[in-house]
Amino acid sequence: MNSIKTAVIKTLAYFEIYDIPLKKEEIFIFLFNKKTSKDELNIALGELVAIGKIKFESGYYFLFNNHINKRLEKINTSRILWEKAQKICTKLSKLPFVKMIGVCHGLALDNATQKSDIDLFIITSAKRIYFSRIILWLYLTIIGQKETRTKKYARFSLGFIIDENSLDLTDFTIKPVDPLYIYMLANLTPIYDDNIYETFVNKNKYLLKNLPNFTIERRNKIYCNKLLEKSNSLFKSFVEYIFSGFLGNIIENLLFKIHLNHELNLTENQTKNSHVVIEPQRLKLHAIDMRKSIYSKWVGKIKPIDT
Repeated sequence: MNSIKTAVIKTLAYFEIYDIPLKKEEIFIFLFNKKTSKDELNIALGELVAIGKIKFESGYYFLFNNHINKRLEKINTSRILWEKAQKICTKLSKLPFVKMIGVCHGLALDNATQKSDIDLFIITSAKRIYFSRIILWLYLTIIGQKETRTKKYARFSLGFIIDENSLDLTDFTIKPVDPLYIYMLANLTPIYDDNIYETFVNKNKYLLKNLPNFTIERRNKIYCNKLLEKSNSLFKSFVEYIFSGFLGNIIENLLFKIHLNHELNLTENQTKNSHVVIEPQRLKLHAIDMRKSIYSKWVGKIKPIDT
């Protein structure tokens, strides 16, 4: 089987883990580890369908199971959450030291269910992630939109925050390849961007290497959500002016130590499967590390077909 066909199977295999069939345009953008033209992809898709390696129905391609109806239901559910995310994140963008707010994981894939939360990926000013996070946390808590252990649907999670000097996440990935991180970064969708998202993508060469057809422009043609680029806020400007120097550094260091002590003492973060990262410039709060499990499922779906 030629390399384009193998790449198609690898791409469909990953998204099938989440019951997501793909349109031709999506396959092209997210084609795994193979740069190709749209004409070459069209030929490969036609041949794969003809020999029964993949299936095609109602504009969607998939490997084994037809989840098109489920996909359409999740897209409709996602639209509701997208409206809420854009409304709330517009307000969050006015809080101090926030440089970018993006949506990642389920909602970013338009794969939300009636149990889904809204996972946010935040980029802050340099050395202000803990200062920024406590304000974000307080605001979401006050308005009743912070995710809790018992209330998750349509609530906001602040599980991934980095600062503008720590944009390269390559060292977060597992070997030999980490499809979960590759596609998480590719599907990260900014709602607010203070001219840093493009730099973030370019810093993550791991992503660009494994998805050579991916560009921001191509992705935005398919997944085009309203992007807020400017955030006019007197409160934001005032707080950043007051706390951008020595006083802000003291508060940031104190909040970092509090977070470190609190998170490491949580039972769920003391397991072998935990992938919690608490560093001065990066914070990732995911108690269960799914990367190896996803990789195994991915390989398991590829092997029976790619022969």
